[in-house]
Amino acid sequence: MPYTRADGYLAATLDSHGASPLIFATGRAVLTFGGYVGKDDILTPTGLKELAASGRLRYEIDDGYLWDKPAINSWVKTNCSVAQAPGVDASASAGHTSTGKPRDQQFTALYDCATLAN
Repeated sequence: MPYTRADGYLAATLDSHGASPLIFATGRAVLTFGGYVGKDDILTPTGLKELAASGRLRYEIDDGYLWDKPAINSWVKTNCSVAQAPGVDASASAGHTSTGKPRDQQFTALYDCATLAN
């Protein structure tokens, strides 16, 4: 398993584009399970499950590109529940997936994986 923070992460997302707005806004660590640009295999679904079950990771963010990691996409959608973050429009498009819009700093879905820690 790759290096993980002992104190955990605010959330996990595919790449630095999805993570950087959260890091800048909160100053907290955000795991990029696809590496800097999302093409690496930094974490497997089993690794994600272990982080969530240990309480070191609660949220997974889909910024419209989670489908790039089919195994993680399937695991998240099967094991975590859709959540709503206060003040965030979860229905906003994350950008140039099917809409052709430039990628922005919003996400299409927030998943809460807290039930795995119980």
